[in-house]
This record gives sequence, C-alpha cells and structure tokens, in this order.
Amino acid sequence: MNTILIGFKSTGKTTLGKIIAEKFKRKFIDIDDEIAKIYLQKYGEKITARQIYLKLGDAGYRALEKEVIFSLGDLDNTIIATGGGSVCDPENAKVLGYNGNFIYLDTPKEIIQKRIAEDPTLKFLDLKHPARNFEQTFAIRQMIYQELADLIIKPEDKTTKEIVEIIGESFYGK
Repeated sequence: MNTILIGFKSTGKTTLGKIIAEKFKRKFIDIDDEIAKIYLQKYGEKITARQIYLKLGDAGYRALEKEVIFSLGDLDNTIIATGGGSVCDPENAKVLGYNGNFIYLDTPKEIIQKRIAEDPTLKFLDLKHPARNFEQTFAIRQMIYQELADLIIKPEDKTTKEIVEIIGESFYGK
C-alpha cells in the first residue's frame, strides 16, 4: 500500500514525504520531479516542474502529470508527494487511490498565502485578481482533498516527529 500526500502548494508534502520514506524504509517519489524527468526525456531540456508549467501551460503540464501518475499504478510501499492539483483530476485520484492511502496536509489558508506570496516562482495565480483566484482555488481543492483523505493532519499544530508518529500508527502499525 502506498502513502499519498495531498494538499495545496507549499504545504510541505515533499519535505514530509522524504522523512516518512526514510523512517519507514520506503521509496519516495515526488510527482513534480517525475514530470521534470519526463520533460527532459521528451524535450532534452532540464528544467523544473514550475518552469514546465509556465512553458507548456496548464493543459500541457497536466498531460505530463497524468502520464507520470498512470506510470505509478503498479507501485507498492511507496511514499508519493503529489502536486497541489494532481488529485483534482478524478482519473489521477482513482489511479493513486487504487493502491494507496491519502494523507491530507490541511495547512491553514493564511500560511499557504504567505508562502506563495514570498515565492516569486509561484505564478499560477491570476495577476489581476490574485486574492480572489487563490480563494476560489483553495476552496475547490480543499473540498477535493477532504473527500479523498484517509487521514487529515493539521501540520501547524504538530512537530514533524509527531506527524510521522501519527502516520506510522495509522498506516504502518508503528
């Protein structure tokens, strides 16, 4: 069974995923990193997932994302950090959930907004109406994450060690 970390951009899915993988001796996969690998194979250019998104647009990026997610269907005992929008596509959610438990990192909206505002590479918001766009996107995604979640963790209330212990007790019997 895989452990799939879901949540909005900048919630710490990758950082936590690496820690969980090390603690429970599991393989770790970051969807964004895998998208960058496929892009390199297809286009011969090594760039980040964010740069790919800006270059290909939402539709092109989501096509690569789907390709990555569908290639993970046979994995087991793997920790997977998804992109913020990965599970918004029902087909992606179905493939990931077939052999996985979803853990939603429910980080408060204000913390996420601050992190996004501080990161100049996060340009998915509508520049004319960034606050309204963020609110709409956050509300829609939060509903999807809550619906999929096998476990919801509020990381701002806990240390990383406490989060890892909760996940261990919930999914690994440790």
